[in-house]
Amino acid sequence: MKKSCLKECLITFLIFIFIIITFLVIIFVLFGKAFENDNSLFNYHRLPDEEFALVSSDYNIEDRFFGKRSFIESDNIIKLYKTKKDYENDKPTARVSPIRSKDETSNFKTIKCEYKFEKGLHCYYLNGKCILKSQVEFSKAVTLWEDYYIFSTNDFNYSLVKDGKVLLQSNIMMFVRGLNLVVKEKEGSVKIYNKDLKVIYSCEDFYGFSDGVYCVVKNEKMGYVDENGNEVIKPQYNYFSGKFCNGKCFVNKGRKCYLIDKNNNILFKCEPGNDRFSPLFLDDGRYLVIVKKR
Repeated sequence: MKKSCLKECLITFLIFIFIIITFLVIIFVLFGKAFENDNSLFNYHRLPDEEFALVSSDYNIEDRFFGKRSFIESDNIIKLYKTKKDYENDKPTARVSPIRSKDETSNFKTIKCEYKFEKGLHCYYLNGKCILKSQVEFSKAVTLWEDYYIFSTNDFNYSLVKDGKVLLQSNIMMFVRGLNLVVKEKEGSVKIYNKDLKVIYSCEDFYGFSDGVYCVVKNEKMGYVDENGNEVIKPQYNYFSGKFCNGKCFVNKGRKCYLIDKNNNILFKCEPGNDRFSPLFLDDGRYLVIVKKR
């Protein structure tokens, strides 16, 4: 009786597993076809319910394109299509290439130390001179900034060292941007230090450095600070506003997006970006933005 009952339970369990696997296969096939038809590998700039506009360097709309007919290729070229037929025949009306704002990090260099374990301590040598003895084991790749060394562990613990002494520590973030050192000491606490280790600016978060200014968060608003710690633009914009590029920046405020300069003058208005697209600077001096449908 018990064997018969166990056999029935096993059969029921196997049938249940088979049904689950079959269901998952069907879902995978259906979504796989949808994914394939959507060209999503190249299409993360596609916006079915929006419309793109090419904006000239003097801030006039040159042309409009339907978002669902636009996509970016792996070689960083965005194809823009006017009609479904053009899209199907792969005959783009325009090709544009975006400029990506990158953190500028020219004021340091990475060097490799010689490592020895001596008398229970991890010792790091550079040009035959011991620059640190520590109970903590660090990476042999060390950042040299001004007269300081930045040591780091595999689990993101950082130490700023000079003359063999640890001057600053962080278990979150420590790196050089522009002329200064950016240190995240704990959640909600970021400090920017100059070469004299004087704090020139404190904020809640940091979103990068480009075009000579830091993108910072204070009182849950984004703003911009120069390399001396002066507020170029006081924090007033929504999270996920952009970085400066060639003296200009796309920022979000309320439900609008603005192209501004470093004097906070509004140069152009457009629709805000979303998790699939943000307004872009193009390498020919133009802009690709989202606009309202006509």
